[in-house]
Amino acid sequence: MKFLSLALLVLPAVLAQDIAPKTNNQPSNVTYEADFDKPNGIKGKFVFSQGKGGEGVHVKVDLSGFDSQGLVGPFKYHLHDAPVPTDGNCNGTLAHLDPYQRGQTPPCNKDKPETCEVGDLSGKHTPDGAFNTSEYANEYTDLYIDLRAGNRGFFGNRSITIHGKDGVRIACSNFTLKTTTGSPKDNTTKPGTPKGDDKDDSDSNSGKAGNGTDGDGNADDSAAGITRVGVAGLTFAVAAVVGLLL
Repeated sequence: MKFLSLALLVLPAVLAQDIAPKTNNQPSNVTYEADFDKPNGIKGKFVFSQGKGGEGVHVKVDLSGFDSQGLVGPFKYHLHDAPVPTDGNCNGTLAHLDPYQRGQTPPCNKDKPETCEVGDLSGKHTPDGAFNTSEYANEYTDLYIDLRAGNRGFFGNRSITIHGKDGVRIACSNFTLKTTTGSPKDNTTKPGTPKGDDKDDSDSNSGKAGNGTDGDGNADDSAAGITRVGVAGLTFAVAAVVGLLL
């Protein structure tokens, strides 16, 4: 009986490792924008601001040009771990923002957004995890990204990347900080290196992108050296509990 009680105590803690917490107390004076005006025809912007009552981040998307020659959908977009390098190569943005090491497999379940990669915005907020239209406009609140530097869901010093068919990176942009009054918390944190009490080795997807694909498979996962902390922890816990019961 005591072994069963131990199992009930251990397993919920392990299963919770991949659950992203909701972000509260978002600042009202901070807005981040990512602009797109690319040679391949993609134009528009993303605007990130305080969610209602400071709960989460309100996201407004307005993009066009996906019917340009050579662009093939379906199209997805994600927050990526590193900013766009000076040469503009989108492969340099590395992997998705994934501070809880969830990984891309299985695909994001938009009905349980807390279990998705923090940076998988299209996975959490489009009907099929992607769109396949010449224009795309959307507004929503994401409860797991963060406008405050130093927190795991912070994205202001990173980038956003748009993908075409098979995960090919077709456009990317850095964020520009806009403030209305006062000054936001210092936003000079290096990608993958949170500050203060939130510092944790698991907050960094610091590997390099491989062939520039990270669709539904594991291409960017292996290239970025992402470890499955949650899965490994679950496997260890189950094995330990079974051993005790035997």
